[in-house]
Amino acid sequence: MSNSRLVLHSILKRVENEHFRYARRSGARLERTEIEIPSGALLALPKNETALLNQLRRDFCRFMAQCMRVRLKVAPRGRPGMRIELRLSNSEATKPKDDSFSIQVDLQEVIIDAHHERGLLQGIHYLERKMALRGAPFLPRGQFHRQRRFDPYISYPFHADSDANLSLMSHFGVNGILHHARTWDYCRNTALPELNVTESEYRKRIRRLRDLCRRCAVFGIDVYLHVEYFGGFERPHPVFTKHSGVRGAEFFYSVNSNAFQLCSSNRLVLRHYSEMFGSLFREVPELAGLNLIVGGEGLLHCFSRPKPPYRGGTNCPHCAGKTPSVIVA
Repeated sequence: MSNSRLVLHSILKRVENEHFRYARRSGARLERTEIEIPSGALLALPKNETALLNQLRRDFCRFMAQCMRVRLKVAPRGRPGMRIELRLSNSEATKPKDDSFSIQVDLQEVIIDAHHERGLLQGIHYLERKMALRGAPFLPRGQFHRQRRFDPYISYPFHADSDANLSLMSHFGVNGILHHARTWDYCRNTALPELNVTESEYRKRIRRLRDLCRRCAVFGIDVYLHVEYFGGFERPHPVFTKHSGVRGAEFFYSVNSNAFQLCSSNRLVLRHYSEMFGSLFREVPELAGLNLIVGGEGLLHCFSRPKPPYRGGTNCPHCAGKTPSVIVA
């Protein structure tokens, strides 16, 4: 195994155990305003099983057993004894994937109520943090409500193929990740068909993207496509020879000093973008959104670092003299 693979393996192993490094303190004493979750307590989940709820159950039971030394029983609601019950409210959520939640802690029950299963997930994370900081399976009695101050809460994934890493990010409150992609790797359009990838490559990449979205959704995380810098097209490219007017500014990058961008004000180019992104989001409806940097590190346009000499911010003959903010928008 190479050194880089050994380092990656070591990091992933540490990430896998990071959330389960907490331990019950032997000297912890129950306060009068607290309750204790004992071994044998029931964990009651909503009836319809989903991948997220199953993952939540496995994760929480492992945390309680490994960190708090408490063995939970998973059983239907209604049985006597101490229980932690997860309820999905019938009231209308304020948004489709609302992960706000309410918690009620009494002497014999802990009830987490949410509009969406992602709220139940964040409620369980909240209980785990409380017990981890307390160093014992003790919870304060009372009612608590939590709603995000920032939503979405997007982060960069260290390793999106690692379930352990996705789980850890979820425990930190992350509900979105940026997935870097060259947009033209997913190109499917009729306006500029010369830019399309082969059908087999297109299907393979779409399948991988959908798999990533589904894997992340298990941990309450959405995927936002981040369009990476694309180095333009060298002359003579078929797209330029077959479509007059679509060649835009020549721009300067050390990696490719003889590249041209698609013209930002050409109607055929704009139709190409519309079809390409429309097709992508229809094929992968699980995608939560798109992130674009238009200053030179993402989706390039005729005002992105043009190669001198230029006037009016660009050397594109079609965009020169036009208002950059209007063209970029």
